[in-house]
Amino acid sequence: LQADPGKFSLAELDEWLSEPGLPEYTRVPRAETFEKAATIARAWLNGEIPASGIPVQDWSPHAVVNLINSLPADVTTGQLEDLDSSIGLSNTKNVEIGRAWFTRVAQLRHTPAYEAMEAHVNRYGRTWMISGVYRSLIENGVDAPLAKQMFEKARVRYHPITIMAIERMFPEGES
Repeated sequence: LQADPGKFSLAELDEWLSEPGLPEYTRVPRAETFEKAATIARAWLNGEIPASGIPVQDWSPHAVVNLINSLPADVTTGQLEDLDSSIGLSNTKNVEIGRAWFTRVAQLRHTPAYEAMEAHVNRYGRTWMISGVYRSLIENGVDAPLAKQMFEKARVRYHPITIMAIERMFPEGES
């Protein structure tokens, strides 16, 4: 406050620190790129544009991750295959996109991408890059044994902290 006198009053500071929610006068930032990406994603999901019409080459990796994370639970395998073949999600060199995509692949049980998903967890050994994939396989109701098998094959490539983190995801007695 001393560096910029008059920017905020003590009452405003107190409101920020002591009151719930955002003050009424707060400008909420907008992410126009994300909004455009969401609009295009909805158009694709509704069949209004083909997956090849999604201009991901103009998007930041964060916008692509936002698209992946916003895929609904009822997206079809055909839609996922179309999206993957058009955008190349299973072949991405961007670890953030790969992490989001393969986590979603495991959640949705999109088995055509499982081979690429296994390559992903074998390529990276840092916890944040792979833990979502393992967690999603374990929690999807079917693939916990596959997650265990993949982990046993890949664990020699992982950092010890990653190994401990992944082992803790398995139910007692299964790690």
